[in-house]
Amino acid sequence: MNTNNKNNYLPSLNEDLVIISQVFNYIKNYLHANEEMDHLDMEFVDFIITFCNTFLTSIYFKSEESILFKKLTDLSINPLMTVKMKEVTTEHHFIDYLVKKLSLLQTQYNTGNNSCIEEIHSLLRTLSESFDKLTRKQKELFPLIDQFLSSSQKEQLNSELQQFNQSIIKELIHHLIIEKYQKYNTIPKNLTQVE
Repeated sequence: MNTNNKNNYLPSLNEDLVIISQVFNYIKNYLHANEEMDHLDMEFVDFIITFCNTFLTSIYFKSEESILFKKLTDLSINPLMTVKMKEVTTEHHFIDYLVKKLSLLQTQYNTGNNSCIEEIHSLLRTLSESFDKLTRKQKELFPLIDQFLSSSQKEQLNSELQQFNQSIIKELIHHLIIEKYQKYNTIPKNLTQVE
């Protein structure tokens, strides 16, 4: 096997993983800076929730599950790869659950419940540990994928991942901006009657 081409079919996933890893390092550093757990930087927590909901789960996890894992399942992979894919998918679901729970705590905090600061910090710690566990499982799986796929399959997969990322970003923009601000889609009558 040519090691120079290792994971060359996953450039977009690998690039995304670099960004995600950086954000999760921010979480670790934030927790280290706030070991006393008596202060909450809610702007940072808001950012983490938004990042996880829009980028981590909607783009990165969907890319893995909808493109990469679906492609491999269609190719009748060996049982070990199937087990490893299920483990990674299970981690995806657990991280998604943690983010939803963090969103609920965010709402409680924003409505005046300051007693949940410690629980938010604890949940951020669990989220960080879960991401570490996910990356360990990916490191077990990705070399198996690399050995399994032919060069042409890798090229096709790379193309599909790039197309998926482009379409999901457009979908997110449509959902987050276009639909949300639909009320501003019509021009007020007083502006349309300019002569």
